[in-house]
Amino acid sequence: IRSLAEAINLIEHVEPHPPSHFVPSLQKEIDRIVMKMLAKNPQERYASCGEVLKELVQLFPPHKLVSTAEEIEALRREIKV
Repeated sequence: IRSLAEAINLIEHVEPHPPSHFVPSLQKEIDRIVMKMLAKNPQERYASCGEVLKELVQLFPPHKLVSTAEEIEALRREIKV
């Protein structure tokens, strides 16, 4: 990106890559949620943070969020953090 005008044009007119483009092992539901949050048309986005939270809790029930150190390290290596 060479200028502010180019950045604004990209934001307004170019669809972003879904998260799985960068981390192929991600669940397709994560793609769906993120892409809905990034929708160009406001009518296609979530109406509230509560709606996003509801979807995330369905996808990741709180009792299943506990991961082992090995799982966290494997994910960290995969996304190169």
